[in-house]
Amino acid sequence: MKKGFIAYKKVIASAALALLMPHGASAGHDIAAGDWQVVFDEAAHTVTYVRAGQQLVRGAYVEVHDASGNVLLSKDYPKVALSKTQVADEFGAGAKYTYTYSGLAGKDNIEHSVYVYPGLDYVLVEAVLVAAGNSATTNYIAPIVTTTSVAFLPADGQNVVYDMPHDNDNWVGYSAQPWSMGVQNTSCEVSAFYDVASRRGLVVGSIEHDNWKSGITATPAGRNRLRNLTVAAGVVGVRTNDVWEGRSSLARHGCITGKRVRSPRFFLGFYDDWRNGLEALGEATERLCPKLPWSGGTVFAWQSWGGMAEHVNYEGAVNVSDFFSGQLEPAGFCNENGVCYMVLDSFWDNFTDEQLDRFVEHCRANGQIPGIYHTPFSYWGSEADAEAYRPYDGSPWTWADISLRANGQLRRIASIALDPTHPGTIEYNRQRFAKFKKHGFKYIKLDFINNGTLEADSYYDKAVTTGMQAYTYGMDRIIQMADGMFIDLSIAPVFPAKGHARRISCDSWGELDNSMYSLNSIELGWWLDRVYQYNDPDHLVLSRAATDGEARIRYTCGAITGTVLLGDNYSLAGSYIGKQAERDLAMRIATNADINAVARLGRSFRPIEGGMTEARFTRYGKYNYSVDREFALDTEDALYYVVFNYDREAGFGKRARFDRLGLSAKDVKCIRELWTGSAVDMSADGFMVSVPAADVCVYKLEKSKDYSAMQRGAGTTVDNVNVSYSSGSLLVEAPGAVASVSVYDAEGALRGEGRFGQGVGRVVLAQSLGRGVYVAKVCLASGGAVASKFYVGM
Repeated sequence: MKKGFIAYKKVIASAALALLMPHGASAGHDIAAGDWQVVFDEAAHTVTYVRAGQQLVRGAYVEVHDASGNVLLSKDYPKVALSKTQVADEFGAGAKYTYTYSGLAGKDNIEHSVYVYPGLDYVLVEAVLVAAGNSATTNYIAPIVTTTSVAFLPADGQNVVYDMPHDNDNWVGYSAQPWSMGVQNTSCEVSAFYDVASRRGLVVGSIEHDNWKSGITATPAGRNRLRNLTVAAGVVGVRTNDVWEGRSSLARHGCITGKRVRSPRFFLGFYDDWRNGLEALGEATERLCPKLPWSGGTVFAWQSWGGMAEHVNYEGAVNVSDFFSGQLEPAGFCNENGVCYMVLDSFWDNFTDEQLDRFVEHCRANGQIPGIYHTPFSYWGSEADAEAYRPYDGSPWTWADISLRANGQLRRIASIALDPTHPGTIEYNRQRFAKFKKHGFKYIKLDFINNGTLEADSYYDKAVTTGMQAYTYGMDRIIQMADGMFIDLSIAPVFPAKGHARRISCDSWGELDNSMYSLNSIELGWWLDRVYQYNDPDHLVLSRAATDGEARIRYTCGAITGTVLLGDNYSLAGSYIGKQAERDLAMRIATNADINAVARLGRSFRPIEGGMTEARFTRYGKYNYSVDREFALDTEDALYYVVFNYDREAGFGKRARFDRLGLSAKDVKCIRELWTGSAVDMSADGFMVSVPAADVCVYKLEKSKDYSAMQRGAGTTVDNVNVSYSSGSLLVEAPGAVASVSVYDAEGALRGEGRFGQGVGRVVLAQSLGRGVYVAKVCLASGGAVASKFYVGM
């Protein structure tokens, strides 16, 4: 009876897969690995990606542009072969399936590879142009292109398209574009297509960034159909600053030549919660470009630009150091090591060398870490001055000689862009860092480094042919020069992660619209704390807030981003004196012990909804952004839930539901609002939220002991059977062979099962689960069975 039932299930599964196959498909070139299938259409020479029975991308092919501008399409090649090889890399042991397209006379071949790893709930996709002769050249490789529509989101859902900028310059922002707009969109590097209500969504993006600029272009249609999709490397335009009206521009990505020219690997995953997908993409990116190591704790700091700007002076900066040391730090404004950073921003050269030495010594005497500022790929003079002046004494080159050019003209964004590969640029930076380190600075803010990513006519190092290659070349040398300094990137590309922290937005100060702009970037960029050690919320210039409530909003922006950088002019001495009121405001806002404890977690909060529909605002009369109110961070012992109210006229109230937050009443021990310290009543399904006009509430939902213990283990051990869950995979470890595993949700419904015949005690079950409590029933080959409870977090 049991064998017959299993055979019946296999017949049903085979029939279901047949229904998914496009017309003309054959099993001859199909891929089946775990929950993933890649179904090959023998007639059209296209593929369809399927996850757990859900079609995600239909009728896809590879598109490559060769050196002559010819467009090569994999579906046009007469011959195709499929091979499988085992791989062991940063993602673990897995399989690489490669389609090789050949047979076009005089044309280079194309390879299209799909990487599948047991235990990971996504696949990696890449394409390679393979030279028919000695070498091949391309500036555009798209591993996934389709004009065949597909529907994987609910027809009645609140469906949106995720849009990401290339960098954080010129007040760019993120957006969740309503599906109903039906507008084609190109998101830089990463995109997602998700339903806000159910949270189901497709996540796709590049996880390698040292050679190519990439883009995800898609057009939604109707209520839930994706009309077309292009996932490509070699994407430049206005958003990458390569095309700029009135300035020298290049509308073509740089070419790469070799016997085999490879695209980046692209992440493709379908999730019950799109937020988990973006976090998984961030973690995948970090596997290939590991975070710069850091053990110095979170960053609590003062930076001079927000309040002093070009007026920064020695006497004033020393006075600020003393204010922090004597008042703010004893009141709790410091990191977990009791340390605060004092950072001189632009115009630090107002100081003499002797004053820089004395400032550093003064900070050290106050137990603080001194920091400084640099723009390694910028010249700030005119083009005429660039032709006349030299970057350092004895330089054989002028500034113009070491700058990038497009069509023979100097390239610039805010400043003239230096060639990161030029020995003059390298020596200029070497001398700067030698100076900083001689003075004793331990923190460096690097600004306007997106200059280094620009495409150019050529680079000094002829092995470098693209903007991202040049940026990687230059930043790798900058990191070596910094050697031990904390590196905070300011105006910078999102990728690659060439610093410990990166500013999440551009010039956000203290006004309410500034806070909303920062939160726009956190709402859809929170997951970048998987890529960097920390996200940076920009200067918190509290005195520019209209009320204490708006100042609390701005300070909370820092606390839920992961670093806190005060920016007011706290000096009561020197040539540019601030106001006592600014100090008093900092003492009121920046010394709340509970809020600072949240900031010391060093983590970015993620959105509850992600629809960005709650509020819209205009920045400087031309930058339109939207943002939501609610953010949360799940930790071992508590869930932190933040609700902002941007309305200056009325309070905001709602009922917060535990299930939407991912908890139940039995999981919560107590609730407290941290700005006021007030206890909050709760019921079986949630609690009431009440936020005053233009203010914020931070709720700490302390977890029950049983819940916290379960979460800390990320699984449980019952009778020597260990069950743990991570990134879409359930790991079971037992002292004897495991025969089967069944997964049930908290209501007892079967969510998945697997049977194992290998006679091993360590098995992996691919299982996509939403947040909650589950039970795994583990049956051993010996006949014993155990039930083990485990928890899936946010």
